[in-house]
Amino acid sequence: MQQLTKPKKVVIIGAGFRGITAAKIFQDAGIEFVILDKNSATGGVWRTFANQLSYVQIPESEYRFDMEYPNGLPSEFTPRDEILAHAERFVKTYGIGKNILFKTEVFSIEDISNGRYRVHYKQDDCNKALEVDGIYYAGGRLFERRTVCFPGEENFQGLVRYGISDDIVPSEYHGKKVVIIGCGAFAMENARTALTNGATHVTILAKKINVVLPRMVMFWVNSMRLAPIAPLLKMSWKMYDWAGTDFMKENLDGFCINQRTVPIISDFIFLGHKVGKVEFKKGSIDFIDRNSIVTNEGSRIEADIVLKCVGFEGQMSSFKKIYPQFEAVNWIWVNKKNNFALDQDPEFGMTTKKTKLMTSGSTLLLTKIAARIFAMSLIEPSKFEQVMSVLPESETAGYDIPYHMSALSKLIANKDIKKFLLRLSAKKSKSMIEKGGNGKYFEFCKREWKEHCDALGVDEMEYPFSYPWWMFLWENWQQLVNRLFLAVLPELNIVTDVQPQEVEWSFMSVEP
Repeated sequence: MQQLTKPKKVVIIGAGFRGITAAKIFQDAGIEFVILDKNSATGGVWRTFANQLSYVQIPESEYRFDMEYPNGLPSEFTPRDEILAHAERFVKTYGIGKNILFKTEVFSIEDISNGRYRVHYKQDDCNKALEVDGIYYAGGRLFERRTVCFPGEENFQGLVRYGISDDIVPSEYHGKKVVIIGCGAFAMENARTALTNGATHVTILAKKINVVLPRMVMFWVNSMRLAPIAPLLKMSWKMYDWAGTDFMKENLDGFCINQRTVPIISDFIFLGHKVGKVEFKKGSIDFIDRNSIVTNEGSRIEADIVLKCVGFEGQMSSFKKIYPQFEAVNWIWVNKKNNFALDQDPEFGMTTKKTKLMTSGSTLLLTKIAARIFAMSLIEPSKFEQVMSVLPESETAGYDIPYHMSALSKLIANKDIKKFLLRLSAKKSKSMIEKGGNGKYFEFCKREWKEHCDALGVDEMEYPFSYPWWMFLWENWQQLVNRLFLAVLPELNIVTDVQPQEVEWSFMSVEP
């Protein structure tokens, strides 16, 4: 592969997990970078929105920083404080921190000569600017909390919170009835937190009830390169039947998942519903009175605490204000420019009505793909101009899953990209199976199930999930194929023999 004749200077906007992951990839490629972030520390939404009791909802291997772990691998379903500590060590280990400017909020991006950019930002109440060869915008999917106010909310005598950023102390749930508005990941997390801290009942009220998948299903989705969804959904249905709920099934369309958001991963919710402590209601709020919520259908739900888990605003509206020249993206590339990438969390791991397969798509994995391909496009722009010409175009591609699936199918026409993606998929699958495979993970789920029963104060129930015998054969087959892929597909070096060096950055103070 062609090598850089001189280091490129790239600005990464955002020091969350995406930003620091991209930084390490650029560093390995000999691409100089500086990171601008409006917060005071790295971590992104894990530091700003996550709660003390938040944890990663997918298996640990799929959400791991690429570094050594001398004290042992991270906890399964890594909790917030632990994964933030890992992020800080990742930044320190690779010297990324010296290239981060915190408390710097980008407010404008300007096109200048020779295909370069001037990035305007505010720091210490001063307007400043930075000239760069490229931009990697990693502003994050959960950009800003969505704020809603329901009629009569001011008359409610209990607590009203959003269930993020530790805005409620867990001990406040004890002995209380909780109503959660919404059915996303934060809604399910807060349901678990409330019940394990003594809440008497949780009602989840939402216009649409999202799919919840058992943890063993997510293990298989992660451990397989492409997981056949039909048998996995059949195994999930058994958990629904055991729990006695049909609500969450409404988005299971035949052998496909018919929703835009990633399915929620939780065994706890099934148990909570089974023992009568979790209830799902489909509908919306008409008004709130002193001690209850009245739905649009006229039913009344008593409540001591209301959590408005109503989601977040994405980064696209903010991005368009910062860069008004925006026209469209071709996958990650903005306005067909090989030196401007928008890392917008394309959930192309999700299945749609057009496919019967699933593959996981964690933030870290998706950024490893996007940042690596972006670095390749900086080094070989002519090749990527050809690739870009066949990619589908979108003005709002952020959560358009079919769009991203279509783009990915075009990208693999590039042999380097195809080899990289095949190797990455095999490496991901291998790391899951090496942790113990089906047997060890199943034992982990059973131990956690017992802890859930204890937390809910119910007699221990047998873990209800079961899977067919052929899963063990499938796992062994996966491992053989993984070894073959990793043997015939060597690690792709974006650039070799290029040593990062100090280069001159054009920082400027600008009059307000």
